[in-house]
Amino acid sequence: MPVVHDVRRDVSRPPPSDVHGVARRLDWRFLLPVANDAPLERLRLLGGDASTGELIVECGVASTVVTEGDDGPVDAVVSLRGEPQDVERLLTTLRPGGVFYCEVDRASRRTIGWSAARLDRRLRRAGFRTTVYWRRRRGDHDNLFLPLDAPGAVPWYLGEVIDDRGLVRGLARTMLRLLVRGNGHRLGLLARRYSVVGVTDASGAAAAPRGLASPGLLGSGATDVVPAVLAGGEGAWSRVVLLPFGTTDAQPREVLKLPRTREHNRSTEGEQHTLARLRPDLPSDLAAGVPSARGIRTWCGLCVGSESFVPGRPVGFLTRVAGSTLEAAVDWLIRLDSATREALTDQPRPSTEETFNEAFRTTVERLRLPLDVEDLCRRFGVEHVGERPVPLVWQHGDLTPFNLRWDGSRHSAVDWESARPGPALCDLLYLLLHWQWHDLPRFGVAPAEVLDAVFLSERGRAADLVSTPVRRYCAALGVDDALVPSLLLRMLSQQALDRADRIRDIGLDPADDQNLYADLFCRVATTGGRPATRWAGP
Repeated sequence: MPVVHDVRRDVSRPPPSDVHGVARRLDWRFLLPVANDAPLERLRLLGGDASTGELIVECGVASTVVTEGDDGPVDAVVSLRGEPQDVERLLTTLRPGGVFYCEVDRASRRTIGWSAARLDRRLRRAGFRTTVYWRRRRGDHDNLFLPLDAPGAVPWYLGEVIDDRGLVRGLARTMLRLLVRGNGHRLGLLARRYSVVGVTDASGAAAAPRGLASPGLLGSGATDVVPAVLAGGEGAWSRVVLLPFGTTDAQPREVLKLPRTREHNRSTEGEQHTLARLRPDLPSDLAAGVPSARGIRTWCGLCVGSESFVPGRPVGFLTRVAGSTLEAAVDWLIRLDSATREALTDQPRPSTEETFNEAFRTTVERLRLPLDVEDLCRRFGVEHVGERPVPLVWQHGDLTPFNLRWDGSRHSAVDWESARPGPALCDLLYLLLHWQWHDLPRFGVAPAEVLDAVFLSERGRAADLVSTPVRRYCAALGVDDALVPSLLLRMLSQQALDRADRIRDIGLDPADDQNLYADLFCRVATTGGRPATRWAGP
């Protein structure tokens, strides 16, 4: 018997909390060439586990999901089990104008000989308009869908996005660029995993179609435009990024960002608001390195934000380029924060009590941390720092070496969703915490070890390298050196509270979360201000 799910039972309530963590299993939905954002009437599903059909209904992809055993006509066929033979048979049940998505893993014996080009040719001869995507998998999920039919997409990916750190990765990137030479389908010859997306002719004609299957998410005017889809991220709140390419584009036309569930729409709305406020106040050379907001629309209840594309490779991938040095990054941040400080002079400046004491109390109380808040405020708050003024700047809020870019002539920064006016120096401290130190593990691997080496040690290569740029930034922005330990704790407080907000938004208790920045906040709070002596003096 077919499995059937009815969406009408769910529209009156938000998705349950478990939907948030697994919605990334449906990232293929953003590629479907549907004409509008209403749920498909009937979708046939091959593969996936028992919960996949329910998730498809919960997320509004289709009203009804059927599996094998029901041969009636459907509006969509989705195959997640990677067997092209089954797909060819079941596509005959598509209604005119129906859409399909097929994943193929060439490690299976049943897919031997089924290259992306072969399956694509067969489907086009059968009257389907198609697009082929290479899928890159990390862990249990695909975090990249790269269109092989857009000539500029693969060269752009190899030039700007691929991580080539290390000898093996560097050689692999060079070999791939030589192989592809502007023809993305050559990558399909090597790809273990790929997907084919397509649509039937609405009239039912079986003539070989021209053009690509453009996702409905791109809008009705997106003819022969297909996106590269970046679908990674840390948690359920991480957004999906679409980078549309036309058949003659060497780089994305724009950047589209949207959440996987509507509960996280406010991140996209907030980023658009920030960009609209921030960019006009910057000098032209700095403004060129910040995306411009192009507006918001809604698709399937999700907020889709559009912004300009800013070229450049992540600084974290560059090791021997002038713009990749820490000194160059600090120079850029000093100029940016100096400009935004001037733009915010009319804003009311928070008192030292608000900047430190109130933030520390809120962090300890909301996250139920085992700290004496009054002792904490005495050692890091107003009683310690006095009434020294702290300049107000536009904080990026997530300034890692991977959100900081270099295009050969200038720096830029992307992903401003966490931005807000706040105390100076916090972005630099966050950047230093995530910097690629040659003698330390990555921050994501050993965060406590990196924190200790960079900020809580009097000696060591990283500690010695950090002191100079911090003092240089403080001198340029007018930040008293004595505030550095307190601002470090303030930065960790802000990051911990941001994560707590995201956890709360998906219906969980922040006090039960493994909050990395809350742990680091406690680690700094228990040092008694030990690193303070390192920041004073030249």
